Amino acid sequence: MESPIELREPGIEPDSAERPRPTPPTRLTLNINAEAGEALVYLQETKGFTYTESIRRSLLVLQFFTEKQAAGTRIELVDKDGTRREVVLV
Repeated sequence: MESPIELREPGIEPDSAERPRPTPPTRLTLNINAEAGEALVYLQETKGFTYTESIRRSLLVLQFFTEKQAAGTRIELVDKDGTRREVVLV
């Protein structure tokens, strides 16, 4: 069984004493539909994330899986009962 993959900030190693220099944030205005708005509220209530943090993390997760899939990696969800389902990002 493969070990789980840990998502980290790009350029930050877990034991690194040297932190990368922060880049200035990009400010943007975002229009979202009701479904995405509900997802933001859900993440705020269940994880305590701000809307900004939820969107930032979502983008990093999407980028991670898009890169893995482009490299030919198969992405699967495994249910508690062992049922496997392939995840295909479109």
